[in-house]
Amino acid sequence: VATAGGALAVAVTTAVCQGLRSALRARRRKRAGCKQEPLLEVCCGSAEDCIQAAKGGAGRVELCADLPAGGTTPSFGEIAAAARRLKAYPDVKLHVIIRPRPGHFVFSSEEFAIMQDDIKAAARAGAHGVVIGALTRSSRICGNVRGLVKAARELQLSVTFHRAFDALILAGGAAAPALEAVADLGCDRLLTSGGATVAQPECQAVLGELVEHGGPVGLVVGGGVTKKNLLQILELGVQEIHVQSAVSIRERSGVGGPFEYPMQFVDK
Repeated sequence: VATAGGALAVAVTTAVCQGLRSALRARRRKRAGCKQEPLLEVCCGSAEDCIQAAKGGAGRVELCADLPAGGTTPSFGEIAAAARRLKAYPDVKLHVIIRPRPGHFVFSSEEFAIMQDDIKAAARAGAHGVVIGALTRSSRICGNVRGLVKAARELQLSVTFHRAFDALILAGGAAAPALEAVADLGCDRLLTSGGATVAQPECQAVLGELVEHGGPVGLVVGGGVTKKNLLQILELGVQEIHVQSAVSIRERSGVGGPFEYPMQFVDK
């Protein structure tokens, strides 16, 4: 959405968010016994994206840089801008991904030190939570994440373990023990698709297993969520949904000819 794409992209983003919110409300009406309305989390690539997601009905936003590469830590200035502008939407929580680079999730001691500093910077900039995660070389949950959780807790930040979990599943790891490891680290919630994408039956089976396993860690399901499969996913017992997508809009600059701006908005 937004920073370079103009009013059309902004309107599309807000409309898509509102469409998903309508689907969530319809599900609640269908299930009279469901008192809690599912929460919509939107992955955003800029402060402007965050505002459009908030206007569309998001309850939480995850701010990232470099979304095409899976998301990396955004700048202090971008976090601060998002926090400042989201004050107009006090019910919307701002979470920030803490990931020093794209690629695999096996991090060096220096990269862990960088993430410690980035967590502190995110808190100073006004974030409500951080999204973190790491694996060992044998594709298990890395115990060094505990230090990141501790740093976040000292700053009263909420903690989500990100889709490094899905890399573990795709490497053949068992879902329930991995969820227990995430819980043992002290994380509040886990962002997962159950593997590659929620559209795959085997991934939905993993999600069902995680919901049934329960425990103190909340589940946020994302990665292939669309209006077509949203209700099916919610029927598994999921209460939080994460959406993100990207398109490119070609524009002509005054210098250098046409080029592409990456535009971020939620799945159609």
